[in-house]
Amino acid sequence: MKRAFLLCMTLAAAPLSGFAQGTASAPLSGKLLITGSSSMAPMVEELGKRFRTRHPGVVIAVERGGSGRGVADVLEGKADIGMASRELTPKEQALFAIPIARDGIEFVVHKDNPLGGLTRARR
Repeated sequence: MKRAFLLCMTLAAAPLSGFAQGTASAPLSGKLLITGSSSMAPMVEELGKRFRTRHPGVVIAVERGGSGRGVADVLEGKADIGMASRELTPKEQALFAIPIARDGIEFVVHKDNPLGGLTRARR
């Protein structure tokens, strides 16, 4: 199974006024840039839409480009949050990763496919 991760900088670094200062009663405003895994982007975009219904002053931009981009953008300070659908490498361990989902990967073969040699047996 593959794991999906959001790579996060500290929320204090996120450019959301009110939120970063801990004043929950003040309306949130600012921009949050999230980059990385294309497979995670649809879910994160939907979460962003729902967040904006409660906090219309916040712009959440989600940009695809692969897990490597998400990791690199966070490390270089280009993105507030990175999306990665893989484990962090030893060189990336300075980042804080939060697993948010697991996905299953499977082969699908039609019953009439003449492919031979496949069984349901597990090793």
